Formats: sequence, C-alpha cells, structure tokens
Amino acid sequence: MINNLKKQFTIAGVSGKKYTFNMYTFDDFDDLQSVFKSRGAIYIFTKRIWNGEKYEHTLIYCGETGDLSTRFNNHHAESCISRKKANCISIMAINDENQRKQIETDILEGNTFPCNTQHQ
Repeated sequence: MINNLKKQFTIAGVSGKKYTFNMYTFDDFDDLQSVFKSRGAIYIFTKRIWNGEKYEHTLIYCGETGDLSTRFNNHHAESCISRKKANCISIMAINDENQRKQIETDILEGNTFPCNTQHQ
C-alpha cells in the first residue's frame, strides 16, 4: 500500500541548490507499480525512521524517468532498494528531460546513494 504523506522532503545538490519533493510511504516495492500518473519526474528512495523526536531519512537511490506510471515495473535497482529497506519515495514532477537530468546529476554529485552506480 502507498500512502501520500502530504509532506515534503528537501535535498541539496552539489551546487547548493535545494530541491523539494512530495513524500509517499510504501510497504513493498510492488506497491509502486501502476500507482503514479504518466509524467516525468525525479524520484528518491529513502529509509524513513522515527528516532523518537522526528523522522530521519537514509538515502538509498535517486533516479529520473519520463514515465512514472511504468518506471517501477522491473526496475534495475529494485533488489538493492529492497535490501536497503526503502519505505519512502519522494517525487518531484518535471516533464522536461534535460532539466530532469541536470537536477538528477546535481543531487547525485552532492549526496551518496548506495544503490546508484553512477556519480560515485
């Protein structure tokens, strides 16, 4: 099951620019299949944990897609994302492919995502 938290997740890129995403929790990776509308977006998988005072996020994977509605069917990093116990996906809708790729690169180069193989 996927749950729209109606909260935002913010992350900075290597440039220092901050990006804001909408957060969703999920129980199983399969829950993400065919849930989202067909649109371009950047997405970030995290493990969201309550530390007793607030929620903390452990970064797991960052990617971009031209179609969220099909992106999570047979995702190449699914086994790593699941093994790292991701339970939250944050999404920022952006239709322009060049803009998506620039933002994704900025985020990847400014942060560590253990399931990403590029920019490490």
